[in-house]
This record gives sequence, structure tokens and C-alpha cells, in this order.
Amino acid sequence: VTVDPNHAGGGFKFVYTRWLVVRNNFSHHNSGAGMWTDINNIYTTYDGNRVEDNTHVGIFHEISYDAVIKYNAIRRNGFGKANWVWGPGILVAASPRVEVYGNTLQGNFNGVTVVQQTRNESASYGPHVVDDVWVHDNDIDMSAGGVTGFAQDIGNTSLFNTSIVKF
Repeated sequence: VTVDPNHAGGGFKFVYTRWLVVRNNFSHHNSGAGMWTDINNIYTTYDGNRVEDNTHVGIFHEISYDAVIKYNAIRRNGFGKANWVWGPGILVAASPRVEVYGNTLQGNFNGVTVVQQTRNESASYGPHVVDDVWVHDNDIDMSAGGVTGFAQDIGNTSLFNTSIVKF
């Protein structure tokens, strides 16, 4: 069976969880994301994981809420989706209240990226918007190029004046 890495492939994908803790795992050499929370997850913690050599993003928190991504080692991810803000070590997409700190990122296509998208999925805990996102105290090796930062995919730059995203 072939699984599309853009929708369901990778190491794992969780949906509709509460208080999920992903700790001390090794996710590597997957076709797709290494670790992925997608659709209305809330109070997620990624802590102390090793995420290496996945074709897409290392850790992906998408259209979900309230996450802490801390103390992970994330290496050589994203080269199968190497364009724009896709293919980073860590990606936060259309998700509020996320803190990313203490991570080591080396050799990924991009570092840490945050992106707002227009999403039509049911929103269980408020709108799927990038807001109150804080990325700090990470060791990000960008020697291979790539980007780290906040982008929008909705055609509306006013988001940059209304959302709280700190790097």
C-alpha cells in the first residue's frame, strides 16, 4: 500500500488528542513527517525526541492548539519537500498557543517555520490561527541554507500586524 506523505505518511500522525505526551522516541527515515499532530489536538508536549532523516518536516503541529515542543534533537529532515517554508525541522501551521524551545536543529532543509493557512476543518477550541507562538532558545544550524520564520499562505499580510509570533 502506498501512502501519500503529504496527508498520512510518516512516522506517526495523531488527531483529536488531549494531553498527548510524545517523549524520548526516535523517529527516522520515514517517507513523510517524522512526528505529526494534525486536527484539533490540544495540550500536546513533544519532549526529548530524536527526529532524523525524514523526507518531510521533523515535528509538525498542524491546525491544533496549546503545544510545547522542547529539548528535541532534529536532524536532516525536509529534503523531500524542499520548498518555501515547507521541509523544516519544526513546523507550526495554523495553530495558536505554541512554545518551541531548547531544541537542537541541524542540517534540516529549513529551521523552525510558522505558517498561517486558510483551513476549513472543524475548529474544536477556537479558530485555527497562528497566535501566541513563541520560538526561543533553540540551537538552529542554518549552514546549509534555508529559512526560519513566520509566513502566511492566505494572501493577507495584515496577519503580521495582528498575530503575536515571537522569534
